[in-house]
Amino acid sequence: MEYRVDELARQIGLSVDTVRFYQGRGLLPPPERRGRVAIYGDAHLARLQRIRTWHEAGLTLAGIRRLLDRSGGEADEALVEAVAAERVGERTLTRAELAAESGVAEPLLAAAVAAAGHGPGGPRHPLGRLSAQRPAQPGR
Repeated sequence: MEYRVDELARQIGLSVDTVRFYQGRGLLPPPERRGRVAIYGDAHLARLQRIRTWHEAGLTLAGIRRLLDRSGGEADEALVEAVAAERVGERTLTRAELAAESGVAEPLLAAAVAAAGHGPGGPRHPLGRLSAQRPAQPGR
C-alpha cells in the first residue's frame, strides 16, 4: 500500500511532525519521491509501529535507533519484549535469567547493556542497570 505523509501519520496515530522528526533522526528511511510528493509504503508503517511500541515501552530514541540499525530479527524482538514486560521495581533478573526467559543469548544481553551506556549519574536507561548477578536483597 502507498501513503502520503499525512495518511501514514493518521494510519499509525502520530502527527505528521512526529513522522518527519523520526525521519530526520534517521529512525525512518526516506520515502520514495514522485516529483514533489513523498510516498511511504508498508515497510515504513511497520517500522513506525515498532518505534512507537518500543518508545511506549520506555526505550529512548537512541536505544531504538541502535536496535533498528542492528537489523536484528527475532532475538532483538524477544529482548525488547522481555525488557518491556518487566516494569522497574516489580522484578529483578540476572542476565542469565533474562536470557533463559527471553531466549536471547547472554552475550547479546551484555552487548545491549553496553549499548545502553552510562553517564555521570549512572545508566542512562534502566537496561544499563542489568547486571550479571542478582543484587543483594535488603536485610539479607
